[in-house]
Amino acid sequence: MKTKKIFSLFLAVMMLFSMASFSNVSAYAKSGKSTKSAVYLKHNTTYSSYDITGNGKADKIKVKYMSYVKTSDGVGHASVYINGKRKKIFRGGCTVKVRLIAPTKKKVFLAVEYRYKDAVFDAYLYRYSSGKFKKIYSNSIYYPFSGGKITKVSSSTISVEATTTKYDNGLFPADYSCNASFMVYYSINGYKISRKSKFLKASGYNDFYADKDFWTSSTYSYNDMDGTYFSTDDLVTITRCHINGNYEVAYELEDWYGNKGWIFSSDFDWDYPYLHG
Repeated sequence: MKTKKIFSLFLAVMMLFSMASFSNVSAYAKSGKSTKSAVYLKHNTTYSSYDITGNGKADKIKVKYMSYVKTSDGVGHASVYINGKRKKIFRGGCTVKVRLIAPTKKKVFLAVEYRYKDAVFDAYLYRYSSGKFKKIYSNSIYYPFSGGKITKVSSSTISVEATTTKYDNGLFPADYSCNASFMVYYSINGYKISRKSKFLKASGYNDFYADKDFWTSSTYSYNDMDGTYFSTDDLVTITRCHINGNYEVAYELEDWYGNKGWIFSSDFDWDYPYLHG
């Protein structure tokens, strides 16, 4: 009988120890919502499944949105509240949307998206530290493209599908609605974000027809017009691109026979595009 009492006491102590050890983990489920690695924050809704302050406890995060038609400065607003206090108003675009990015439960970022209608044209990453939001990557994560979306978040990588549209200096004609997209991968090292490669593989609607005869370059670094020659109505595939910097992008094109060459975004003419659908 004495042995059973000692065992019962030991079991009770172990249960109390377990509850204390996992109290922070259970705090992530107080809102009744599962913790996701990337979630859009809804208007005036409190999220209590994430530790954005980094103190080991779940915080209360809320965003209040206002579109450009309701603001005094004519741009969208997103007011972010942490534990009941307003910490930042993000302004820009027609509307602003905030997405919570959580590579781990202890590492939480905000992706602030600036939109024109339903199209996202810029998104910046922030961390919350010492009572302030600090930008952790200087450029938009869609730079130098027109926009895109975050497709996946892991503990070490943020995957982004960046989209180039008909507005990109006339590469695509104004009456052609399909886009080519490029996967961009960012490495997460502590609270530093860096793009893994300047070479990006093309996907999506990346087949077009040449709108006129033109030469390409054999290299992405400069335009020497010594690459593949494309004739009007040739089937052209965008295979990849290289980000040269300062919004300059080199696109690698391939013809039906596998011949390749590069063209440059700075050479495109809005009114006289190289390619058509």
